[in-house]
Amino acid sequence: MYCTKCKVPICIECTAMEHAAGDGKHELINIVTAFNTFKETSEDLKKAANESIKKIENVLKVVRKNAKELEESKDASLTDIDNQVQEMVQLVIKKKGEEKKKEVEANYMEEKEVNDVQMTKLTKIISELNTSVSFLNQLLMSEPAIAMKSSESVLNTLMDEINKSQEIKQNDSKQINFIKNKQQIDLLKENDIGNVVFKPLPIKVEGEPWGVAKCDNDCLLVSFLSNEIHKYNQSGECISKITLPEGVTVSRMYKMKNGKIAFSDGRNKCIQVCDMNGHVIKSIGKGVLTYPLGIHIDEATNVIYVADGIIEYVFTFNINSGKKLKTIGSQKKGSYSDVALTKSGKVLVVDRGQHQVLLYDDKDKSLKVLINGGVEDGEVWYPYGVVVDEDDNIIIASEHKLQLFSSDGHFIKRIDKQEDGISSPRQLCIISHKPCMVAVANEGDNTIKIFNY
Repeated sequence: MYCTKCKVPICIECTAMEHAAGDGKHELINIVTAFNTFKETSEDLKKAANESIKKIENVLKVVRKNAKELEESKDASLTDIDNQVQEMVQLVIKKKGEEKKKEVEANYMEEKEVNDVQMTKLTKIISELNTSVSFLNQLLMSEPAIAMKSSESVLNTLMDEINKSQEIKQNDSKQINFIKNKQQIDLLKENDIGNVVFKPLPIKVEGEPWGVAKCDNDCLLVSFLSNEIHKYNQSGECISKITLPEGVTVSRMYKMKNGKIAFSDGRNKCIQVCDMNGHVIKSIGKGVLTYPLGIHIDEATNVIYVADGIIEYVFTFNINSGKKLKTIGSQKKGSYSDVALTKSGKVLVVDRGQHQVLLYDDKDKSLKVLINGGVEDGEVWYPYGVVVDEDDNIIIASEHKLQLFSSDGHFIKRIDKQEDGISSPRQLCIISHKPCMVAVANEGDNTIKIFNY
């Protein structure tokens, strides 16, 4: 027999003495019944344990890959520093080079320690799970009475280990890169030779990304011209999905401070507002918009700006009432793809069809060309996305490049490199100001690319 209250196997004599059921403190069942229940519970736990092992092994594989790439990037950065220093003969520059190398080593050791700790922890958990599963298998093959003596502690231990494994989270992946300082030789004594930074890796997403927006905890929301919005951490892990009603297509997005998401819906020809659970709260612009693309919200005035890709206008609406306020645009040809506001309240309009960026001044009602079309640096070709950072600088995503301009349209620099593979970029979003980081939905290779600039 088996006493379910005391969790021990007992003999027939004990059923009438130490474990008599009549006092209400004991509950007796047949030992075979207890063993069958134990087997059923064990199978469920074994399955859960094996799934946990697979999950942790996948995380461990990624951590090992990140650790390898981190070391490779460290070695590449050290080589870049050596090459840069060799070009600068002055002893003071060589001294600064050694300081930068120490900075790389310090950053590497700090991140390596994080990876080493996690790899050790993950390996230990896998070993503990394997050991517990092995011991459980031995019990299952033993005599029922022998098995039931240890069944409770074995199951509890395995369950604790499984629960502990569910808390495992993958660390953010980082690489070390050396950014060269190209100041003139006569200024080298007053300037660093470059900067050591962590270069974020591209996030591979589950489809062709059209929209990207910053969410809480440095996560990113990504849309795919479907009724789903995926939430990624910057390690590239899809941690959740927002599913909207059938027939809704999410193009560009704007995450508001109140937690709501406004997005352009080309299929339904409107702007939709939803919560983080996928419930559509309101629709704006139906009967007015024909193909809404880029959107921007001035949350101080509750005005939403919408670039229409067919009518070649930017429409403005009150986001609370949905009332149309005004239209911006005078182009007979073109295809407006995005819109943003400068710090002074001027409206930036991306005209993809005419390969230019326009500036609208509400004070004098003027609409002028701010950035011209072309394939050279400082020009745009098939521009698709625009965003303004905290310093009022303008970032433009156009075919094959990402460029930084001042608020008056003066070219500052190209943010990406040719090897970064910018192709069919869509929406942009600012991730942080210090350090300055921007993300771009790159449809060409199904990635979200993140850049320091």
